[in-house]
Amino acid sequence: SSQPLDRLTAALEDLRKTLDHHMLNDVPGLETPTLENICAYVAQVLSPQFSTLARIAVSRPSLNEGCTLILKP
Repeated sequence: SSQPLDRLTAALEDLRKTLDHHMLNDVPGLETPTLENICAYVAQVLSPQFSTLARIAVSRPSLNEGCTLILKP
């Protein structure tokens, strides 16, 4: 049985492979890839695997932008 952090690391790596170096508006569910929509997309992908997921944060440091989505308990 894998540890929760190992599972999260693997899930984030899968998510990174889906999003990194791709046109985000071509990813199903991210047709309008705002930071807010990216947060919602990440929550939609990860929530089924991690029932205690409480927060998603996405940042774009080069533009000093960020978004945090707080999930309902």
